[in-house]
Amino acid sequence: MAGGTRLDMKKVVLWPNPSRDIGFRVSLAAAALCAEEDVEAVIPAEVAGAFPETPLVKVCPLPESLRDADCLLALGGDGTILHLAKHAAKRDIPVLGVNLGRLGFMSELEADELPLITHALRGRAAADARMMLSLAVRRGGRTVHEDLALNDVVLTGGGQSRFLSILVRTDGQDMLSFMGDGVIVATPTGSTAYSMAAGGPIIEPHADSLAVTPICAHMTHVRPMVLSAACAVTLRASPDKEAVLLVDGLAEHPIGPGDEVLVSRSDKQTTLLRIKPYSFYAALSRKLQK
Repeated sequence: MAGGTRLDMKKVVLWPNPSRDIGFRVSLAAAALCAEEDVEAVIPAEVAGAFPETPLVKVCPLPESLRDADCLLALGGDGTILHLAKHAAKRDIPVLGVNLGRLGFMSELEADELPLITHALRGRAAADARMMLSLAVRRGGRTVHEDLALNDVVLTGGGQSRFLSILVRTDGQDMLSFMGDGVIVATPTGSTAYSMAAGGPIIEPHADSLAVTPICAHMTHVRPMVLSAACAVTLRASPDKEAVLLVDGLAEHPIGPGDEVLVSRSDKQTTLLRIKPYSFYAALSRKLQK
């Protein structure tokens, strides 16, 4: 974690989760705080839904809303941050999360701490850079799908084919071969999500590592592994079974017979803004006690 945000913020993008921000009450309160600091508040039309008309917020298409933005304000929870992370990373826009749901690891503020966003608006926030994954689906020697992930990439069964034969290779060498329900490749940030639930290791979020976690492996000797983030991981599934690729639990892509999924550290990062002293271990302790 290093450095501060750019001084003199001029434009903030509101990204609410309507099921959490009921009636957009928190979004409107955030917009009012932006107005007090002479900062423009915009919301992408694609996520605005039934956002009320107000001079405090401009509704515009996603590309326009992100142009020259100084911050993305995620109003919901960690799921909201995951949803917008790739948009932010591709444009090098930092993200400030306001948690409106259950305890999260990435959100910085709780709803009752919303006035603290003025610290970020005035450039008084630290930047917390998080590793991301690049993935490519290769078919017949060509790339047919590419994506970015902040938490994890999951290869699992599709339709009725929950049981797969899976091969995991790294840097050209066979690493794991097993029968099971799937496999997870997680960043340190994603190690406390699906990977942890599947029995994977918890990794400090700034470690230079990847976690490879089998899902319900049918062999007792198959265990999760922690790899250097410099490793390139290749995933293959049974050619005779339906398989799908899940990216941060949000996007689903079908995997065809003979397809390879290539996963590696991305040159993009998600930058989270920190206003308060941050302790990963305190957040972890609270989550594990729930």
